Amino acid sequence: MLLKTLPKPPKTPRYLSRVEMCENGGVARDRRREQKTETQQKKGKQMKDSMPNALPNGKGILSKAGAAPEPGGTRYLDMATGNHTTVFEALVITTGARFSMVAVKGNQVLNKVRVDHDAVFGGERVAVGDTLLVGAITMAEPGPLATKAWPFRAPDSRNGQQGAPQRPTFVPPPPRPVRHVGTVTRVHPSGKFAEVLEDGTGHRFFAHHTTFVNSAKMMTGFRVSFTPAKTERGAAALDIRPHN
Repeated sequence: MLLKTLPKPPKTPRYLSRVEMCENGGVARDRRREQKTETQQKKGKQMKDSMPNALPNGKGILSKAGAAPEPGGTRYLDMATGNHTTVFEALVITTGARFSMVAVKGNQVLNKVRVDHDAVFGGERVAVGDTLLVGAITMAEPGPLATKAWPFRAPDSRNGQQGAPQRPTFVPPPPRPVRHVGTVTRVHPSGKFAEVLEDGTGHRFFAHHTTFVNSAKMMTGFRVSFTPAKTERGAAALDIRPHN
């Protein structure tokens, strides 16, 4: 007589107690919190590494000194005074006649910061979508105000590695030419060129009549300011203007 094999009874599902559910939920929350912290630290490190090592500050230099306690900020040290300045990377979102509004990256507390055009290093005008480095932020009545700002651009070129963008670099504006002061000491009888004697050094500069602008007169004894240059004729004065 054949015996029928009876199927095994189904396993009774085990329900977790409230204590176990709370413990498992707490572990999951801790894990998510750790992952979020790691992600924020990675973003902060990437932002810190992209910041330039030095920033111009008037006649001195601000040197990068490490991470700042403020989220998304990088600490810079003024070697002349020993003072620290926290600098943030920001994106220009609106711009007007007197100031621009920027969105600070990595800092939700500051969020939007005002940057007056006069505060941008070199007086360079910015447009929506440009990146600025902003620092020396003060809390004004309308909101945060950055008293210092620097243009910040990332080149489109690659540094030789596939998929690795070149490190962003600070691009300062070209220096303004230095103007010298002198006196027209001699004028050629033809009236086409003259000689300018520089104050202090006694250097003599060739001056063509086409370089006299803004009502500057090519006459002996006339006081002028000019930009020095080297030409085939030697030292020459360009952009000659009246000097009071």
